[in-house]
Amino acid sequence: MKLTQSMLLTKEQRRGNAIVVVLFSIIVMFAAQFLVILPTQQKGINVGLAEVMVSFLSVVVIGVILLYAFLVEKRTPPSFGFKKAGSVKKYFLGLAIGSSIILSVFVINALFSAIDVQNNLSQVSWLYLAGSVIGYFFQGMMEEVLCRGLIMNTLSARYNVWTRIIANSVIFSILHAAGFTLATLNLFLAGLLFSLLFYLTDNLFFVSAIHSAWNFILGPVLGVSVSGMRNYSSVLKTNSLPQHSSLNGGIYGFEGGAVLTVVLVVIIAYALYRIKKKFSVA
Repeated sequence: MKLTQSMLLTKEQRRGNAIVVVLFSIIVMFAAQFLVILPTQQKGINVGLAEVMVSFLSVVVIGVILLYAFLVEKRTPPSFGFKKAGSVKKYFLGLAIGSSIILSVFVINALFSAIDVQNNLSQVSWLYLAGSVIGYFFQGMMEEVLCRGLIMNTLSARYNVWTRIIANSVIFSILHAAGFTLATLNLFLAGLLFSLLFYLTDNLFFVSAIHSAWNFILGPVLGVSVSGMRNYSSVLKTNSLPQHSSLNGGIYGFEGGAVLTVVLVVIIAYALYRIKKKFSVA
């Protein structure tokens, strides 16, 4: 598999040891988890406000990652896959794809009568919803900057493309650790899909949009647990029926169900086909 433009730039520009970057990334991940806990531990704070604050703290993490890359590794924004040309169009396309993935899982579960869905419009907190839109934008961007922009492209300086893709997909699943369950496999597959789509498009805005839309539609819109955690408020209330937990993921949410596994495998197969077609022509 050939190197993309951002990978080539990373290989040319970066300084230092790739292993140090992986260790730095692990430290950042643990620090981010600590930051997530802080707002929720404050007495008297609204739960919804705490959730939004957690998402906005992703800005701090993004800043730390980029400062490290710019000052220590001497990298430029294009080496992360930040592109100006066509990025707005790519971002909205990413939002559509991320939303479609989760909505397809929702519809399939509904067709199998694996979920119970209730309208929650009369009780939804629109202020929380508005804050979540922006918060999930930063949260999705943060994880993609770390896993795809930093780790995946940095490893391109030493290892082949598949090694980089698998390595950062494993790290992505660890970031959302759910024990040795189907959820862990699904999170690995999600990381693999994001990595393949980043490799295919070489555009970090695109995969960030997919990631952000995935989480936003799943949580604040559908009312399904995101990586095992319920959101403060949502447009719909989706309850996973226990007798169909293998399909809907049970208390962990769709990310722990077999329906998502099948959907991800199908999309990954298509992404691999597109990659093969694109680079065989190139």
